[in-house]
Amino acid sequence: LHFPLGASSASPHGRPLLPCIVKLYDSVESQVKLNQVLEFVGVVAPPSAPAVHAPTAVPHAPDDSNDRDKGMGTGTGTGVGTGTGTGTGTGMGSDDNAGGAMAVGMEVEGELGLGGGPSACLPSSQVLRLHCLTWRQLPDPFLPFTEPTVASAPTIRASLLPRLTAVLGGDRLAAEYLLLHLLSRVHTRIEPMPLGKLSLNLSGFPEPSSPSTTFHPSSALSPPHPPPPISSSPPSLSQAASPSLPTLTSSLQTLLPATHTLPLSLDTLNSRRLAPHKDYTSDRLVSGVLQLPAGTHLTIDETALKPGRVTALGSQNLQALKELLEWQKVDYDFQYYKMDMPSDIPVLILSHATSRLLPADVSMPVRCTAPPQPVRVDESEVATWRRYIGCCRLLEHEIKDGMREEVERELVAARQVDPSLDSDTFHRWLTLARLMAASFGERELSRERWQAVRDLERAREARNRVV
Repeated sequence: LHFPLGASSASPHGRPLLPCIVKLYDSVESQVKLNQVLEFVGVVAPPSAPAVHAPTAVPHAPDDSNDRDKGMGTGTGTGVGTGTGTGTGTGMGSDDNAGGAMAVGMEVEGELGLGGGPSACLPSSQVLRLHCLTWRQLPDPFLPFTEPTVASAPTIRASLLPRLTAVLGGDRLAAEYLLLHLLSRVHTRIEPMPLGKLSLNLSGFPEPSSPSTTFHPSSALSPPHPPPPISSSPPSLSQAASPSLPTLTSSLQTLLPATHTLPLSLDTLNSRRLAPHKDYTSDRLVSGVLQLPAGTHLTIDETALKPGRVTALGSQNLQALKELLEWQKVDYDFQYYKMDMPSDIPVLILSHATSRLLPADVSMPVRCTAPPQPVRVDESEVATWRRYIGCCRLLEHEIKDGMREEVERELVAARQVDPSLDSDTFHRWLTLARLMAASFGERELSRERWQAVRDLERAREARNRVV
């Protein structure tokens, strides 16, 4: 039995989230894969044994090892409903003879025989059963590919970029990198390197104890400030402002279908495991924060980190984050061995200064020239931006032979001017160039997009030297 809920005990709608074993009938077990997002429709059966902490237990069938020979209790809540959650594996238990079983989190209304909330200490006999009638894998959260959206990509980009600039307090350079970061994904793996990822570290965010600008919802409805020209020089003291972490995270939640924010404090590092691990005492795989479906955007808030001692568990968690950032994989710890699971999780690191703990592909400070404004506009416009991000993210890309030779010559010339340039730098430039072309809905790299990326990199490097 696996509890994928972690520390969460309530859904965004305020109703309780309960662990539930889903029984699949007439389904091939290999159809359900790790960390997929699935939707189930079925009949809810109460646990075969009463909950220890339940003040009142609903009627339930006598304990029996074969549920298919017994009647199903309906409980006092929804008897037939849907549950949506992330499946983390499949397995056959002693009371699951009728078909494959997996554990998910299910949102329910009313009491279903589990008082006191979900607990990782519950035996499987006290967990609800959902006898599945039908199920499906939910479509890619970044939406299906559509030609009309790609054709209008330049126009949509021109409307989205000023909004991202406003979110970052007028910093157009940082907004350009944020947009490319949102379009990144692992499109190919040449072991051990994942191609296409672009982790981003934005610094300059105030520490939690520092005063920050307060924003009112009405400010989000006003037109954004015109984007200033890209500049590597810091603003004057009279214009200086700080980026707002809540504004940025809330805007990402508006634009993206799946996001998660991880406050990286000492308590978080030292108190719980971020990667999944096997608990042999309870014989369960305990979920971790990094166990996320593909495409989920992860924001790491490093401003919450204070000086202090990092324990052995904290060191393991930092190593798990580094593995995710560098290789896009999560190690599942089975105590006697570790199993590498490939992932596709874009990671954004927000910090006060450039992060020294977590390696990012691109690092830069944010230079605000205006109060940050969250993305809250007309819902139809937001829906257009969402489709744009999804379609450009899935766009196939190639470099024609002529352009490939031109890029190679420029890389050789750049290496002759600066011998410190390494393969990682060239790989980053090519990744940025692919994403820049994709942001305009283009499937091929052009000279114009390549030069735009080189200009961005020069401006970013100049800004980093000023810090």
